[in-house]
Amino acid sequence: MGAPLLPTSGCIASCPTVDRYYERGDTLVAPNGAGVYETSPSDGAFLPFEGGTVWHLHHGLGRLPTSVEVYTSFAEYPNQTFAGGSSPGAGNETLVLDVDDQDVVVKNDTCSGFYLRVVVTADVPVDAGLGDASGDADAGDGAAQDATAG
Repeated sequence: MGAPLLPTSGCIASCPTVDRYYERGDTLVAPNGAGVYETSPSDGAFLPFEGGTVWHLHHGLGRLPTSVEVYTSFAEYPNQTFAGGSSPGAGNETLVLDVDDQDVVVKNDTCSGFYLRVVVTADVPVDAGLGDASGDADAGDGAAQDATAG
């Protein structure tokens, strides 16, 4: 008889972490005024996302994003014929480590290589002067002024 099989944790040695910085990409304004940043268009080149890579992505929207969408692919150009497409990142292959008004940090916490596309959306701030549901812009400010008059 051979040696008995012992249960293991399933863990393997972690890949070395490599920090990368990306200052490019496209910033767009949606028809509703929301800011949208994307590392590349959906049919463009995705970023290399080797195991252990941490991407520091500068979106520069100037306000905290309301949405961070992360897509991975096995191909740099996933929408080309026979490239296999892309899918939303899942599990530890796309960990969003930090989000602020200027940057998003995403880590591939596996040892497998992928390609990455990130889309960041920052909705229009509530105080952008677009008014409330009744259509009265700055209705709250007027009420405060009326209360102090007198």
